[in-house]
Amino acid sequence: MPNVVLSPHIAGSAGKGYYGAYPEESQDPIAAAGQLINALQTIKSRNVKAVNPAVVSITRVQGGFNHNIIPDKVELEGTLRALMMKQESLFIGRLNKLRTELVQHWM
Repeated sequence: MPNVVLSPHIAGSAGKGYYGAYPEESQDPIAAAGQLINALQTIKSRNVKAVNPAVVSITRVQGGFNHNIIPDKVELEGTLRALMMKQESLFIGRLNKLRTELVQHWM
């Protein structure tokens, strides 16, 4: 399965960055990305039998460049791997559902 680029862009195509001193004014894509990473780790453990090989790995998280600014977006990159096509389809479906729910929650 090819690498998958996951981008939890909040509020349309991006979040709303803001000064770190006023996090309530932002739609924080870093917090959203953290929730997405945690949720992705449960796809295998809660949906695929332990005897079936499958893995979800987040290998790159990139967002922001200042210590006092909440960025507008965060990009996640990683891999979803499984030996059975049924499991790959399950992973992609759950990933898309999680991403949609996350965007709705953070808007």
